[in-house]
Amino acid sequence: MLVRMGSPVGTLFGSVWERFGSGSEADRLTRARALISTGEYVRGLNLLDRLLSTAEAGGNMPVVVEVLAVKALVLKDLGEDNSAMSAIARALSFGEREGYVNVFVREGVTMAALLSEFLQRQREGRIDFSTSVPQEYVGMLLAMLRVRAALPDNLLAAGPAASHERRTAEFRKQHLERPKA
Repeated sequence: MLVRMGSPVGTLFGSVWERFGSGSEADRLTRARALISTGEYVRGLNLLDRLLSTAEAGGNMPVVVEVLAVKALVLKDLGEDNSAMSAIARALSFGEREGYVNVFVREGVTMAALLSEFLQRQREGRIDFSTSVPQEYVGMLLAMLRVRAALPDNLLAAGPAASHERRTAEFRKQHLERPKA
């Protein structure tokens, strides 16, 4: 049975999630995604903001990057283009420094569209953010998203996430990175 967040049961379920917001960061991120997927954008964004504050304070960069990426997708979906570009710029800036790929690639087609728009705005000089993101990094992520789109779903689901990250990094190194001169 699917519980709709607007229903009395869904409202109770949602407030329980928010009240008992403890748990792992992954659990809270999953709760935020669930709220957003059922149209509870404000509650989902509020949970993302709280999770972002906690992750930033604790220096948990993988969570910071993922929360910013998810937030950017939601803001774009809501028509908040400038806020979405600001969030994705921060996510990309942190992600590039740490070499993150999968956090962006696993978001699929919607992330590809957002990154394409970001790259276009950056090339046109319409990015007005203090964070600098190398175009090569965004281009590499877009190439990885194209590769992901070409793979069958059952292949994408095979193996643990750590193994996938390793394979992704090896592919990137072998096929996408240029030697520095």
